[in-house]
Amino acid sequence: MSTKGEKWFFIHYLVKILMQPTMNLIISNFPPSVTPKEIEDIFKHHGAETEVELYREGNPNSVLAIVKIKGANLAVTSRIARRLKGQLWKGRTLYSYAPLFLKGDI
Repeated sequence: MSTKGEKWFFIHYLVKILMQPTMNLIISNFPPSVTPKEIEDIFKHHGAETEVELYREGNPNSVLAIVKIKGANLAVTSRIARRLKGQLWKGRTLYSYAPLFLKGDI
């Protein structure tokens, strides 16, 4: 059984996550030729200010992007992730999610 203190800690933690001024979105399966600017331009077209980091480790034919979305909260980032999941980018199916544990201030 949880204590009253544990419940308040959880609520405080949840509110802190929901109110982050910058949230991360993880998108995978980009082609090796993708650039951070290409991804940033897509978000900029929709009015979002972003910073993109690319990771080419593991499978050399697939690139993972961590997109830091400024001014977004968890709800917004999760919705973007759901909309992107399964979309095609240059013939490749993208996979995306908004992690709870990876905040934008890394």
